[in-house]
Amino acid sequence: MDDNARLKLQQMIQTNNVSDQTGLIRDLKHSSLLRSDIQTMIRLKHKFNNDLNLLNETAQKECYFLF
Repeated sequence: MDDNARLKLQQMIQTNNVSDQTGLIRDLKHSSLLRSDIQTMIRLKHKFNNDLNLLNETAQKECYFLF
């Protein structure tokens, strides 16, 4: 990550008032579940890129952990 991207990320974090959940994810061992659902979401986005309703409906069914 270059300096410009790092600065943009810090601005987004401050704007949205988020907290770091990395430790919790590691403790609960959810990394593989998150990775799997994100990969599925990316695949679905390519498949249903023109139909947002179908994309949302299918993503909620197939990426149940994220939802």
